[in-house]
Amino acid sequence: MRVTGGPALEVRIRTALARRSWRFGNAEDGPTEGGGDDQAAGRFSVVDGILGTVVTAAGMFAGTNVDDIIVLTVLFLASRAGGVPRPWRIWGGQYVGIAVLVLVSVVAALGLTIVPDDRVGLLGLVPFALGVKGLVAAVRARGGGRDASSAVATGLLSVAG
Repeated sequence: MRVTGGPALEVRIRTALARRSWRFGNAEDGPTEGGGDDQAAGRFSVVDGILGTVVTAAGMFAGTNVDDIIVLTVLFLASRAGGVPRPWRIWGGQYVGIAVLVLVSVVAALGLTIVPDDRVGLLGLVPFALGVKGLVAAVRARGGGRDASSAVATGLLSVAG
């Protein structure tokens, strides 16, 4: 890698990169200048890195499931008003749905190991294509004189899906 700005800048960048990799537990780079206590110098152990990852994942999960709270609220209100779906089906569907999401995520992560890195970005077209397919189906249903009625969740699997 060639860096413009002279040899002094290149040395500073290489030193910063070496310090960064040492902070995150790459022992083959060796200690940074000055030695001393790792925690006093602000370096992280492997456990701190894992804990940070778990906390970040939990925060991302909560942040992306705000819409799920709204859907659950609507389902519970519908259950209270009409008795369908039953509350146990809502609870069960929620747990089954989350379990399926985790399972699909694990399988997808394993599957991405065989997809070339430059092609991974194309997977973003999948949700777009599903949305376009749903839009076309709704337009065709409305244009064909059929009433595009809203879906009603009545069973465990319909709540999970």
